[in-house]
Amino acid sequence: MGIKWVPTIVAGLVALALLSGSQPALQFVSQSIADTEFGAAISASKSTGLQKQVGQLERELKVLREEKNIVGPDHIQRLWKRLLDLWNKGAVTRPKAQELYQVLLEIYTRSQSRPQTGASPSHQEGSATGGVDDIESLTKTTKGELDRIQKLSSYLSESHYQGLKKKLDYLTSKGIKDLAPYYTILEERSPTAIAEGDRAAQAAREAEEKKRASQRDGVLPPESGCRNDPVVLTRDITDFSTIKTITAPGTPVSGRDVAKGHSFIWTGGERVPVYAPIDAVLESMDSGPQDGVTHSTLIFRVKGNCSFVFRFAHITEPDRSFAIGTSLPAGALIGYTVGNVPSGNWDFGLYDLAKDGPLAKINAFGRHRFGLCWIDYYSSEKQQKYRSLLEGPRIVCSF
Repeated sequence: MGIKWVPTIVAGLVALALLSGSQPALQFVSQSIADTEFGAAISASKSTGLQKQVGQLERELKVLREEKNIVGPDHIQRLWKRLLDLWNKGAVTRPKAQELYQVLLEIYTRSQSRPQTGASPSHQEGSATGGVDDIESLTKTTKGELDRIQKLSSYLSESHYQGLKKKLDYLTSKGIKDLAPYYTILEERSPTAIAEGDRAAQAAREAEEKKRASQRDGVLPPESGCRNDPVVLTRDITDFSTIKTITAPGTPVSGRDVAKGHSFIWTGGERVPVYAPIDAVLESMDSGPQDGVTHSTLIFRVKGNCSFVFRFAHITEPDRSFAIGTSLPAGALIGYTVGNVPSGNWDFGLYDLAKDGPLAKINAFGRHRFGLCWIDYYSSEKQQKYRSLLEGPRIVCSF
């Protein structure tokens, strides 16, 4: 079963468990969590925003457990959704998900076994009757609950919101003063605020993901005060004698009707150096495992130009001393690589982000639509040398 279906299935099981009130069903949800593949989303756990949400959920569950609060089904369901949302985004590890699940199951079980009322009828959610002592007690507990909700940055279910509003309205009718701040807390944590908060959080997540995708794809905003100096590649990207063949930009992506905007540089799996072909500034460097070896992708902006970037990928030994923003002269050693295993090739591409290239007409996506024939940007002598090694589609380069 594909990982993309897991959130829908698990969420469905949660809803079934809550509607039926079945503890075995909840335990089945726990097993589903334990059996879910975790690695597909683990990188998102580095997000500060997600980790903050995990901390908020942990604190709220801790308070509910320690104070032995009774929680309604809709509140339980919201807590479940938060836990599963964090799980599906890779913000919690499997042991942490199981730990939070056990706490939530404890709260759920306790709430199922006890009536959802307070010590006296005057403390029931939605009820507001009783004497002076009850009013004083109700004032204290209501204010305390709202203070705790604000401290935990928790949101309220509809029934919880309505119950607290009835209590505040009742206390107001009895002449209790200084309740305005608590009405404010109530509205800030209302179901309406949840929707607004979710929309804001979703917009923030989308903006962050768009930024990360842009960095991965080399589609980056121009630097402040940039110029548009002519782009002339002056130095070889590796020792020319080590290159066997070069696949021209425009190679179709396997199984898809799109094309890649970079070349494959075939060096036979030898350990070869990688050089900057022009003065440049490092914009990003991402690394990840492949075939038991760490491969890095480096994106550079051409110095003195607003829109040109170049990209190396499958570099197995990049210079780790480079920081984002490092300025390199043409010919600087970027690192070494043996390329992919077992093919022994690696990637190089040049892109003009200001306008679509030839591949945009054949469904190229991301940075690929901006791909250029980088060989055309060398001097005539070097163009002839590189073009003699070209093979593959004649979409971007002529040879």
